[in-house]
Amino acid sequence: STHVTPLYIGQEINPLDGMDRGNIIRENGLWGIRVEAGGSLSISSNDISDNSVDGSATGDGGGIFADAGGSFNPNIEIGIKKNLVNRNWGVGLDLTAAVGAEMVATVRDNLIKENKNPGGYETSDGVELTTFGVLHFSATGNFVEGNQGRGIDFLNLGESIVKIGDPLLELGAGRNYFVGNF
Repeated sequence: STHVTPLYIGQEINPLDGMDRGNIIRENGLWGIRVEAGGSLSISSNDISDNSVDGSATGDGGGIFADAGGSFNPNIEIGIKKNLVNRNWGVGLDLTAAVGAEMVATVRDNLIKENKNPGGYETSDGVELTTFGVLHFSATGNFVEGNQGRGIDFLNLGESIVKIGDPLLELGAGRNYFVGNF
């Protein structure tokens, strides 16, 4: 049998001391995080900022990108929680479910702000969802502000179940804020 170990980028809570243990992923030439293989992935408590800041006009750069369509396993389950995705040249969070693939994405408690347009190639949306396959997307407790594009852009050519917010969570914890994106 094959055993697949999930990939963790950052650690939400260290069981030994109860502290968040994220990474600083800054000032890289293209994407802060780019995932092109299927499986299970957790991205938690990271500072993903100032990537592709030289602003190459190719549009191939930004905060977090996931598209496992070209891999041997195009199916991906991804959890993105408590990250700062800030001042990247390109899209803040870019998720693509390829033809024949299934993506399950849970996005919680992130601050996605001030991602900028790299010279007119594309807008720098806070969140961009592209679906050619099957996408199950849930977002709660996120703050998306001041991006040079849409707060959320949904390009759907496949099957999608998209849940933005959850009114059943206490004290507005399930609410997302999309503010001042232009």
